[in-house]
Amino acid sequence: MEHLKDVGLSRPGGGLRTTQKRDDFEPPPQEPGEEVARPVRLKDGRTVWVKLHRWGEQRDYQAPQVFAEPLPTDRAIIAALAVLEARPVDPKRVPVVLRIRDALRDIADGAARDLNEVALTDPVLKSAKVSDLYATDDLVLPIALLRHYRNTDFETVSEEERVAMLQRLCGHLKELLEAAYKVQAFLESGGPKGLPTSRVREIERCMVAAELKDALRLSYREVGEALKIPLDAEYYALKGSNKRAEDMVRRGRELLVQVLGDEETYDMHLEAIRPALDRWHSLLKVVEERPHSGARVFAELLENQPNLLKILLPEKELKEYNDEPLGLGRSSQGETPVR
Repeated sequence: MEHLKDVGLSRPGGGLRTTQKRDDFEPPPQEPGEEVARPVRLKDGRTVWVKLHRWGEQRDYQAPQVFAEPLPTDRAIIAALAVLEARPVDPKRVPVVLRIRDALRDIADGAARDLNEVALTDPVLKSAKVSDLYATDDLVLPIALLRHYRNTDFETVSEEERVAMLQRLCGHLKELLEAAYKVQAFLESGGPKGLPTSRVREIERCMVAAELKDALRLSYREVGEALKIPLDAEYYALKGSNKRAEDMVRRGRELLVQVLGDEETYDMHLEAIRPALDRWHSLLKVVEERPHSGARVFAELLENQPNLLKILLPEKELKEYNDEPLGLGRSSQGETPVR
């Protein structure tokens, strides 16, 4: 990416050679047919590119030309960074996520003991959700981009304006990520009727179902209980089994064999994961035995691993977990502050 930035591959006009350099002005080249474009920052904050006429012998005067469209090279760099590093952030949650991020930094510096202590004097933190805590790292790239492109503006504006800039950028990055996903998904799997309807999360659950069944020798009913797969009452009364779990196991097994190459390697895979999978399944049984167990208990027992929560919890419960308040800002005795 650094090489792409240095060489300046963009050509926003016939025969135009662009440069990314913003300091140490160098005279435009004097080779026949070549011209140069350089960035200029306007008072309203916009950046435009100015194309100057060639130096040297000329018969006709050529006026400067201004291009308002950003360089394709810059767009390529931003798009690549976004696809590789960015995660979608809900713009509406940016103010809360920023406060959590700042509070965690204060805690690391010793300026505060825990999030609950900070929230006692910060009403914004009292509305924080579990998903906001996970999103703190997702603001690293948006902030870095703003500091790189709009350093003076971003560092000198008010806190309210800084939050507004981040909200807009997070919204644009979210749209870009969604568009990039759609393009890639269509190129890899699309057809005349669009994309297949299979969802990645359901495929993951099918694979876990197969591993539970084949590695731990669970019944289909037990697999269904572990992954909260609904029972078909009539089928269960007739066969004593979970029909949907049977289908998921079969599909997951087929996919895993395809991934691993053959059934022999699949058997080796089952042998390798059996101890860890058995411990994991034991945790699930502890959760089921706890009264009033819910998503937060899942998180505690599974060490806050969102990928496991995504597989274990039905979508409704997963959304409820992500929307669950952190409960910050409580000062009553006996409550454990969130760290």
